[in-house]
Amino acid sequence: MALHPILRRLRVFQRSLAIVALFAAAVVLAPAGAQKRGQPSHQPKALDIVEKRYAGLKAISQTITGTMEISARGDTAKATIDGRMIAARPNKFRLELTVNFFGEDRHVVMLSDGHRLIEYDPDDHAYTEQPLGALAANMDKLAYWFSSRTGDISVPLFIAAGHKPTGKDTTTYVVSSGSIEGQPVTVVTVKGAFGGAGTGVMKLYCDTKEGVVRRFAVSTPLPQSKGGISATLNLVSNYVDINTEPDLGSDAFEFTPPDDARHVPAVAPILARTIPAAK
Repeated sequence: MALHPILRRLRVFQRSLAIVALFAAAVVLAPAGAQKRGQPSHQPKALDIVEKRYAGLKAISQTITGTMEISARGDTAKATIDGRMIAARPNKFRLELTVNFFGEDRHVVMLSDGHRLIEYDPDDHAYTEQPLGALAANMDKLAYWFSSRTGDISVPLFIAAGHKPTGKDTTTYVVSSGSIEGQPVTVVTVKGAFGGAGTGVMKLYCDTKEGVVRRFAVSTPLPQSKGGISATLNLVSNYVDINTEPDLGSDAFEFTPPDDARHVPAVAPILARTIPAAK
């Protein structure tokens, strides 16, 4: 299958997806922060509404559904993504994610109890943990750590809201109207080389009434394989059942390893564990 050379280049693929996810979070969060520092900003009002809304929340919960497609030489491989995210201040979150690629499920639990970062691989019965420490002092680093492990932007959108970003916003935006399941949304489109090769298109579907992101979509070329094969990534994440006042129990962010779980120095990111399932 023509996809094989690209699927085997896991580091490039993971890095590309991480760049996309981190860039998406930065697009929403950076402009409002730049305004606070007196720097000029031309971001759409919808992004300012979303950033302020997330910054003002004490907690959030939502369901994640999506698809990820990689196309090359006329072939397309498709993965489905399903998950549940809860988060609370300060710096607490829990994401349970399932990615199905080539008919095989891979799972991960990403968790922070405000003091520790934990990544649990239920498939291999292994988990790792590290102090929240310096990452909590730098939201850019914490957001990158999370998105580089999962390719998802839901947790970075919440935990980084209200924190001053680094750099100056020079993004050019295109704004249009749309709808998701009959609900009006503002579609903010950004073009850029955020996939690591060529120009891609990213869209954020903002519900300005509720002040939340309902969908994240990106289509971008990926770096060529050593054999010269080009591929395109199409990723869509839908955020549904969003609750901005969730009733989270006292144990919502606790982690007790199962009896058969091994404590290891590191576990492989879910995407790295998913992609080799291709036969």
